[in-house]
Amino acid sequence: MTPRIQNHRGFTLLEIVVTLILVGILATIAGLGISSGVRGYQFARENSELAQKGQVAMARLIKELTFLSAVSLAEANTLNFTAVRQGGNETHTIGWAAGSTNLLLDGRVLTDHLDPEAGLQLRFSDSPEGTQFDTWTAERRIIEITLRLRGADNTVTVFTARVAPRGLS
Repeated sequence: MTPRIQNHRGFTLLEIVVTLILVGILATIAGLGISSGVRGYQFARENSELAQKGQVAMARLIKELTFLSAVSLAEANTLNFTAVRQGGNETHTIGWAAGSTNLLLDGRVLTDHLDPEAGLQLRFSDSPEGTQFDTWTAERRIIEITLRLRGADNTVTVFTARVAPRGLS
């Protein structure tokens, strides 16, 4: 009797190489999808933080300007004013220098990430529907504040508010 060679089944080298190539391609596609999702999450998180900073800064500016009683210096991006509080008169300065990314209130950073080109703009008008001016006079009754913050991927978020100070006579 002649010995029988058993039929050994298995994978050829070619089959293994093709399988590894296909698994590599699928892993690459999955990795790109995951990294895209992570980048999207980081973008959303950074811009969400930026929006919160802008809202807090705007709320603080509105609060301070609500009690404004007199203005000593008013320009497009600087405002020196006196506010009437229960404890007496307080002098405040709101300022931003072109090229800077910080908004200052009394020399302290109120918020950062301002657009270096147009971070803060102050406009003044005599009435809610009146013409807006870059300078302050005794007739002005409305202050419009525009903050432009630069976030992730250079996305600019704009915050605008109008304030009618209570302390003006």
